[in-house]
Amino acid sequence: MLKKIKNKTIYNSSLISNAILKMDKFGIKTLIVINKDEKYLGTLTDGDVRRSLIKKKKLSDKVNDIFKKKTVYLRKKKYAISKLRNIFLKKRIDLIPIISKNKKVLDVINFYDINKKIIRKKIKKKIPKTAVVVVAGGKGTRLLPLTKILPKPLIPYKGKTLIEHVINQFLTYSLKNFIFTINYKAFTFKAFFQELNPPIKYKYIVEKKPLGTAGSLRKIVSKRFKNYFIVTCDTLIKADFHKIYKFHVNNKCDITVISAKIINKIPYGVLTNEGKNKLANFKEKPLITYNVNTGMYLLKSSIFKLIPKNKFYNMNELILKAKSLGKNISLYKIREKSWRDLGKISIFEK
Repeated sequence: MLKKIKNKTIYNSSLISNAILKMDKFGIKTLIVINKDEKYLGTLTDGDVRRSLIKKKKLSDKVNDIFKKKTVYLRKKKYAISKLRNIFLKKRIDLIPIISKNKKVLDVINFYDINKKIIRKKIKKKIPKTAVVVVAGGKGTRLLPLTKILPKPLIPYKGKTLIEHVINQFLTYSLKNFIFTINYKAFTFKAFFQELNPPIKYKYIVEKKPLGTAGSLRKIVSKRFKNYFIVTCDTLIKADFHKIYKFHVNNKCDITVISAKIINKIPYGVLTNEGKNKLANFKEKPLITYNVNTGMYLLKSSIFKLIPKNKFYNMNELILKAKSLGKNISLYKIREKSWRDLGKISIFEK
């Protein structure tokens, strides 16, 4: 048995304590369970272990009674990466074993490895001289009571934290220089990142007091990057960032606001009047269309000079000030379906 497979297997006669030690040693959440003949029996997750202990199982009990026997596995065939990823997401599992006809484990496919391959495969055109600022210092009041325990960037969503989702949407464009503005539970955020060790270069701007969605940008002094994507830590955008960049550069924008087109249907007939009581028009359940701010922007670095030092200052104030000074402010419009606002507690209640 290959070493990489052996590290992820455990005999069904092993103790629960041994399973915990192995998971901890190799930093994995799922073990493949085999019998004495090394034939595949099922999988054991850290969740299975926790549930067994809640049910009064002992660490000295065997894993044979707690592992999953009905699991996902594949025969030794070539599968499309997209198909594998869909299986992982649908079943919410960490690994898929490749099993021979006589039930021997031939290989193991990890969700993490599949994601890395997809990122490499999906690398778009590189965006030059551009960094990313993630505004992550707020208290996340819209996500209470979750944010009483964790800072908003570390709230889990679909198997990852919000901040990991935000970072991943930029990695496909080779954008690897990040700045995180932090304040609320800053120590927790730093500790998580030290352990996560993401494949990016990053710095912190630690706010001694809350500075709003734009106030901390005044502290960015590096002239290495001509443009900066600014995004809140609860905003996911499914759009072509390279097209946004080209739009920004070609139109010589000082600020590009990424906006989503929202269409709302009024569920009633709408009446308009002329004078006091005379009917002017009657529209049955009309559609109202408007553009909303998604929380993502692309700014020239020169705009940061407009922000007052050490003052609470929001992005809308910066945009209106820049507009009053004759700066070029443009909207890059995306579909509503391309925008995900994860700052609402209703999403996590579902």
